[in-house]
Amino acid sequence: MVERGESASRRAEWLTGPSVPEDYWPGRRLGFPQSGTGSAASLLRRAAGIVVDWGLVVLAVRLTMDADPIPQNIAIQSGFALLYLVCVWLLGRTPGHLLMGIGVVDLATRRTLASTGPVGLLRAFVRTLLVCLVVPVVIMDPDGRGLHDRASGAAVVRTR
Repeated sequence: MVERGESASRRAEWLTGPSVPEDYWPGRRLGFPQSGTGSAASLLRRAAGIVVDWGLVVLAVRLTMDADPIPQNIAIQSGFALLYLVCVWLLGRTPGHLLMGIGVVDLATRRTLASTGPVGLLRAFVRTLLVCLVVPVVIMDPDGRGLHDRASGAAVVRTR
């Protein structure tokens, strides 16, 4: 028979979920340093980068289109997808990433703009498609990679 105190501790253990070792940091399994350049980008930097990119697209659409909201909304989503695709493909980062000091690294080749070059078109396309769906971005693993990162074989790291 389980005693009252033991039952409560088991419940608390179940509610906290699985634990990670004390010497673990996001990106360790991927070979990233614990901090500084090349470490896994924080959720805050990533979110701020998306907000900057979205804001740039909204500003551009509002300045160039009529006030009808339906075409504007379509143009904003399309513009964001185009900005994200082209920038990640050719530069390995978006303007928001650049401002936040982060960039996308292809895990197969470890290529970034800071090291050897941009991320490939296929990886950029997969990432863009999943970022526009939103949900894959918010489901993250212990290394701080969203489903869009895992599906595209990429990760977001600090560049400064």
